[in-house]
Amino acid sequence: MSTVITEAVEEPKPTQGPDAPTVTHYQQLAAQLKSAIAAVMAEIPKFEMSHDLKARFVSVHQSVPPEFINTVTAAVESNETIARVKAFDVDDARNVLQFVEAFRPLVDDAAALAAGLDFTVKAQYARVAASSLDVYAITKRLTRNGDGTIQRIALNMRRDLGRFRVHPRDKTPAPAEG
Repeated sequence: MSTVITEAVEEPKPTQGPDAPTVTHYQQLAAQLKSAIAAVMAEIPKFEMSHDLKARFVSVHQSVPPEFINTVTAAVESNETIARVKAFDVDDARNVLQFVEAFRPLVDDAAALAAGLDFTVKAQYARVAASSLDVYAITKRLTRNGDGTIQRIALNMRRDLGRFRVHPRDKTPAPAEG
């Protein structure tokens, strides 16, 4: 199997005027990795995505131990009466057990990659979000100077943050029930 991932290149410059979107280095890298993942998926024999019709069948049968399958394989091979039923393909069973043994570590690595990548994305976002909240807090303090431009910026930040709280002193008292 040849290497699919290539070394990332510098961010390209817009080629179709000032309104053309720039493809970032991260978008290029993500596209390369996505292509590599698609290539890997294409190489896996009988690759299947989970779907409702088969998910329950798969879930129910995961509890059958491989030792049981090996015992059934031996029984079908050694007993002509059981073999004549033709309910079990010995070669397919051996092939599947080899497949499971070979790919289980890859499944574990892929799950670790998915979990790690998910956390990395969230951690980087959280770092920038925390810095953004710091700048918002500083900007709100700067509005006390009366600068209209900074006040508009603070209002825009507040709008985009989406957190509108009613200050206790701005609340109108509820009408008295009587």
